[in-house]
Amino acid sequence: MISTPVVFTGYAIIGLTLFILAAATAVYLLHMPEKSAATRYFIGFFVLIAFSGIAMVLTNAFLRGGSFFAPWQDLFVLASGIFLTQFAYAFPDNDRSPERRAALMILGSLTLLGLVYTLYFDYRFLFLWHTDPDASDAYYLLLPISLSLGTLIFLRRSIYHSRRAETELQARSWGHYLLSPRGNVARALRNMALALSLAFLPGLQTLLHLPYPYSFVLSNIGALLAVTAITLVYFNHATEEYSFTAKLVGITLATVLLIFSVVGTIEYYQAQQEVGWVRKAAIQRVYEQLMAYGRLVTTEPDVAYVVSWDDTAPAEATAYRLIFQNAAAATFDLRQLIAENVPEYLDVWSRATSSPFAQAAEHPWRYVSRIRNSPSFDNGSDYEGYIFVDEGTAYEIGFSPATGVGAAGRVALQWMGLIALSSGVVLLVFPAFFRNALVRPLASLLAGVKRVNEGKLDTAVPVRFNDEIGYLTLSFNNLTDTLRYAKTRQQELIAQLQNSYEDLEKQVALRTRELSAFTDLTMLSGEEDTLENILQPALTHIMEVGLCEALGVHLLAEEQNVLELVAYRFLPPTAVAAMSSIPLSAAHFSQLKKADEPILIIQKSQSEPSVLPHKLLLPPFQAYLGCPLTAGDQTLGWLSCYRQNYKFFNLGEMSLLVALARQLGVLVENQRLHARIQQVAAYEERKRLARDLHDSVTQLLYSMTLFTRSSQEALEDGDMSRLEMSLGLLSDSSLQALREMRFMLFELQPPSVTELGLVEALNIRFDMVESRLGARVLFAADDYSAAAPEIEHELYYVAVEALNNSLKYAAADQIQLRLCRDDEAVYLTVTDNGRGFEPSQVSYGLGLPGMRHRINRLGGKLQIESAPNAGTRIAATVPLAERLLRAAARGEVHTYE
Repeated sequence: MISTPVVFTGYAIIGLTLFILAAATAVYLLHMPEKSAATRYFIGFFVLIAFSGIAMVLTNAFLRGGSFFAPWQDLFVLASGIFLTQFAYAFPDNDRSPERRAALMILGSLTLLGLVYTLYFDYRFLFLWHTDPDASDAYYLLLPISLSLGTLIFLRRSIYHSRRAETELQARSWGHYLLSPRGNVARALRNMALALSLAFLPGLQTLLHLPYPYSFVLSNIGALLAVTAITLVYFNHATEEYSFTAKLVGITLATVLLIFSVVGTIEYYQAQQEVGWVRKAAIQRVYEQLMAYGRLVTTEPDVAYVVSWDDTAPAEATAYRLIFQNAAAATFDLRQLIAENVPEYLDVWSRATSSPFAQAAEHPWRYVSRIRNSPSFDNGSDYEGYIFVDEGTAYEIGFSPATGVGAAGRVALQWMGLIALSSGVVLLVFPAFFRNALVRPLASLLAGVKRVNEGKLDTAVPVRFNDEIGYLTLSFNNLTDTLRYAKTRQQELIAQLQNSYEDLEKQVALRTRELSAFTDLTMLSGEEDTLENILQPALTHIMEVGLCEALGVHLLAEEQNVLELVAYRFLPPTAVAAMSSIPLSAAHFSQLKKADEPILIIQKSQSEPSVLPHKLLLPPFQAYLGCPLTAGDQTLGWLSCYRQNYKFFNLGEMSLLVALARQLGVLVENQRLHARIQQVAAYEERKRLARDLHDSVTQLLYSMTLFTRSSQEALEDGDMSRLEMSLGLLSDSSLQALREMRFMLFELQPPSVTELGLVEALNIRFDMVESRLGARVLFAADDYSAAAPEIEHELYYVAVEALNNSLKYAAADQIQLRLCRDDEAVYLTVTDNGRGFEPSQVSYGLGLPGMRHRINRLGGKLQIESAPNAGTRIAATVPLAERLLRAAARGEVHTYE
């Protein structure tokens, strides 16, 4: 949001005065019952002058944001020149000559040029943030050209009408006609030209080089004098009838405005001078302290900041030193100043200036405007700095423009208020002395309308006379009463709706919390090791809903006559031990088993009889709600909910707690089912190991027994060749049995790839299996860095399957495993010197389809190279996920086939 502090200048006084005078004149002329064409053009002229006054006030009301309105001041005056020219040719008769059209075309072209430039200026201001408050010098030439042309037109029309009214045949010079116009029309037009020429007073003071404050006053009141004179000329020579009251009020208003604007402008100038003196004194004090001590010994309240840097290296940020920063200059940013100390900025926003005082004349001084280069008109973000250089060190003494302009602005604001107040007195009080009784009731009625528009519906306008105005006033009062009643009724309805809305919001919030708790319970898994790990989070979710102040969950023990406390929240410590195991009587057990609805108990004493065990009812809590934990038709346990101070559970809360209790029962049943599944899984795993032992190790041990017997027989027979063959087979069988046992042990304790990483998991595999079986493994993973967990998990099982095949089926004693990675993929290669096989005659026992399936699922490729008695090479290539995403973004998705 744009923040634009209001800081009025002396020109705002002139703008307000111009607006009041022009607007008052336009309003009065608009209220005239009959208006000529010339008067209508005159009204248009004053309306545009009033807009120019508004633009002048806005331009000089904001420290930076007012620049937006700067070109509009002259543009409205340029446009008013068109209406003033129309008046010159329409007074007193509407002259439609070619000269009129030519003059309007010229003035219209000037106005159009001004409009184009104004729009361009505001575009740069709004979107490019060029905050220079001054428009182009070429633009400011348009108004003098237009004024000169308008003055010449009025003089030309005055001479024209003088010649028409001339009765003598002798020709006279145009100078004579201007000095002595013939007729009222010629005199009026000549006087209009003279009045219009007063607008050149600002240029006159420039030519005459008048001293302050006279030049300042003259430059400010030129337009005001011109408009005042034009107004008086019109009222002196208008063809319409107007009241003397209007003329008297107009003269009084113009006089008061002129006097107040001149005095106010002078006082504003004096305030500005005083601010300048204060600033110069502050600069001198800071300068003297810097020269003497290199720092500030005393605090300067008028100074915003003091910064120094190396003048030979302004781009070196480390050379900058913030010597002083005023607490009021919180928005000052040293980094912004460093960024602005570049030629591109300083060439635009700085200029050489004279020394503020004589003692510092030996140093070169510069003035710089520190403007935040962003679309913000925040006054506090702008600073003015005075820079001087001493022995290669640059010092900048900064001020906030808001402090200086604000002091003078308060003077301007006071005078603007005084001008507005005095104008109101002149326009409202003076006419009261000349108006008859008809105006007073109308004014009273209009004031009542204004108060009603401001929302003051208790307004009642007194009825002064029983006439049409009195009837209108009475009707207005009746209408006000009706509006007041309607507003009161509307406020009551709004209050009711607001209360209903708040109640609805509370209900929605409550239902949302309840639904959230139920959803959280639904999402809980039943795969935890213990029921406590499941139920404690579940109870936490229930407590967050705010349904109760304490909770406890009991489960029926296997013998079905004891309630065991498995989870609780906020139970008194003394009660936990007593409630940990609650024996059930036959009646209580029957009550719990058949309970399909909650049991609500409001207890007043522990001695009262209860359908539930007394250990479930705790003394600190008066309200108790018990709900069965069920799974199907089976009651698994009991949920106890506690409240204090007789705070009853309503039906909605009871229904929700029953539903939550049933969900707890589902969680308990799921955990028990999960435990049974794990038991079944363990049993199945034991059966699988038994089968593997029978199919592999047991068979090998039996074969070893046969080979041992054959060896004994060969030894008894003295058959050494058969003995040697039997012993060799015995050795092979024992080695194969050892391999099978190592494989089984590894399957029982596989390393975690997720926790250890692929490289460490493979090293553990080599230590547990290959190294103990005497196989030599060459493992190279120097060019590998960790990949995604899912990739490492699948590559690990592919590598293990390949190693198992090398040892189990290929009888390899040398295995090479290489693991590497680049920006595109991860590469795994397993090579052995085993028996090899024909790839086209693959046995399913080798696990090759499973290996290929794992790699294909990752979008990769598996290559198998082997031949009988030539070893085997298995190579897997898995693309990285990042590579697939980049390729998909480029539309270059590639699959490894």
